[in-house]
Amino acid sequence: MRHCTTEPLVGLASAGRTMPGGLFEGGMNQSRLQGQACIRGFTLIELMVVVVIVAILASVAFPSYESYVKKSKAKTAAADLVAWSLVMENINQKRLAYPTYAANTPIPPQKASRSEEMQKDFEAWAPAQADDFDYRITSTKGSYTLTAQSKGKAWCTLTLNDLNERQFQNCSVLSRW
Repeated sequence: MRHCTTEPLVGLASAGRTMPGGLFEGGMNQSRLQGQACIRGFTLIELMVVVVIVAILASVAFPSYESYVKKSKAKTAAADLVAWSLVMENINQKRLAYPTYAANTPIPPQKASRSEEMQKDFEAWAPAQADDFDYRITSTKGSYTLTAQSKGKAWCTLTLNDLNERQFQNCSVLSRW
């Protein structure tokens, strides 16, 4: 918005404080001050309208963005489970049995935090979503179930077993996997 007046600016021009080159303090020259004075800027109403528009856009965009991020994390956790099942199948081919772990045994994401047996069994597996999901295993010599559960507020639990049966609970961001 630009507001112009033909009346001279009073402040610096009437005080007569000039700088070299005929400029007043603030960078305006005398001819500019004697002619038309313009004030550039936005009114308070215009700024408030912009703020309201930005707030409305943010309120619409944020839930979509949050859903997109959760969906991405859930799909990455699902990929972690698939990679882990491939490791389990590889072990089964070598030993003709799956490694045995008690029900819902947590698997630390960092290899150094794992027991010696876990390090040996799962050396080829490191989850990409370790910051957002906890990984657990239940296995016998003939079967296994792998689980990824979101940390904090449990918004998603994924399971995969030796028959490649995939299930999810509380995952509103996924329609299938």
